[in-house]
Amino acid sequence: MGSGVMTLAAASRTAAFGGHGWHIVEAFVTLFGFLGAIGITEYLQGRRKRRGVRHANRIPRDVLLVLVVLASVAAAGVHFAVMPEHFEESDLYGAFFLVCASVQLVYAGLVLLRPTRSLIAIGALGNAALVLLWLATRTLGVPLGPSAGETESVGALDLIATTAEFIAVAAAFVTLRRSAPPSPAIRPRQDLAVRS
Repeated sequence: MGSGVMTLAAASRTAAFGGHGWHIVEAFVTLFGFLGAIGITEYLQGRRKRRGVRHANRIPRDVLLVLVVLASVAAAGVHFAVMPEHFEESDLYGAFFLVCASVQLVYAGLVLLRPTRSLIAIGALGNAALVLLWLATRTLGVPLGPSAGETESVGALDLIATTAEFIAVAAAFVTLRRSAPPSPAIRPRQDLAVRS
């Protein structure tokens, strides 16, 4: 299968889309790979559920979870939209945006299907890291690649993506706070009487 994907990518470089058709092939291969992983996960979790294994970590769906999903999809959409121009600049930058967009899209799907505290927390950390990276590239400079050390300008699309990521982090944080298990009541120590 790997050689088939490479052949498709090589053929699409010379085909339509100005020689950038292979980026679309890469995006679809990545997306279908993640969707396949989601399908396998769903199948395995369905088997566990049928055998009576309960998900104590599950969070009920509410407006905040929908906000996490929508914000993640919005950020992924922006990252997919700007991915081709970043591939033109550098394969490293293009691959970064491809991975970010794919992971954000898969994260949104998983939150929609099976929201758990650990999933929400991991996604919040990932989105927070992207917000911090965006701030660093606008103030300190790009950390790697051909533009290393250069500060990026603030644009409309990156503001939309970063705002969406910030909303996803905030909504995830509030969701985690609201769904935190109650702390066990502290009971006074009782000395046991020794029987004589």
